[in-house]
This record gives sequence, C-alpha cells and structure tokens, in this order.
Amino acid sequence: MILLFGLLCLVQGVGGIINYYNSSAKSWYLLNYIPALHEYRLAGNIVIAVLGLIFLLGSSRKR
Repeated sequence: MILLFGLLCLVQGVGGIINYYNSSAKSWYLLNYIPALHEYRLAGNIVIAVLGLIFLLGSSRKR
C-alpha cells in the first residue's frame, strides 16, 4: 500500500512540474485545483515528488 501511495505521489509531483513548465492549463494534477496554493504550485509539486520518492525507497528497503 505504501508502494502504491509513493508511486501516486511521485506521478503527481513530476507530472505537476512538467505541467507547470509546459502549460498553465488545469489538468488532473492535484495542486492545480487548490486555489490557495496557486502561487506555490512548483514548490508543492517538488515536495510531493520527493515524498513519493521517499515512500518508494522506504518501502523497497523493507523487503
């Protein structure tokens, strides 16, 4: 379950970063739909991607 959550966070974070640089259109990335965090989209997507990577690496080390 942690592996799936980590993968989801990583996809959301990296996809959000790509979306931030390529187009400002709303897409299915989470931070595009939170108006209060609009100015912090890039930083938030980086944080989500790093958390996803931490969850992925942490779950793979426990095996």
